[in-house]
Amino acid sequence: MNARLQSFKEEIQADINGLEGKVKQLSVDSVNFQIPRQNSVVIKGHAYHEGETLNTKVEIFITEGLGLCNVHVLNSERKPSERAELPGVVICSFQTVEEEKKVLSDKYSLKDSRQYTNVFLYKDQSVEERTFNRNLKVIVDTLRDQ
Repeated sequence: MNARLQSFKEEIQADINGLEGKVKQLSVDSVNFQIPRQNSVVIKGHAYHEGETLNTKVEIFITEGLGLCNVHVLNSERKPSERAELPGVVICSFQTVEEEKKVLSDKYSLKDSRQYTNVFLYKDQSVEERTFNRNLKVIVDTLRDQ
């Protein structure tokens, strides 16, 4: 009886150890997971309307503002703004890298548009990339001033 009980305890302990290993691996995987930003663009200054359907609104912006017809938006999301009077940025994802490049290469046509004069397009970057670029700019400006 004691031998069976001891065997049962060892089985349960082995199962617990296996589950702990899996939980540790899942926690490492979740930390390393990042949203792919290679097909994403940030739209800054795009007006906000209550009850808007953002994907449709972004596709209309791309066709009317940029003059691109064969670009399809996979997903778009409006981030909350830090200042209440300004609309939040819109992050939109495209199906391919080529579509993202088309949108970013035609962004200069917005300055001639009456409706989208104050709308700006940027390549989507992670917080680390933005911080690195900002720090690099400060270093270059400091070296230039010397």
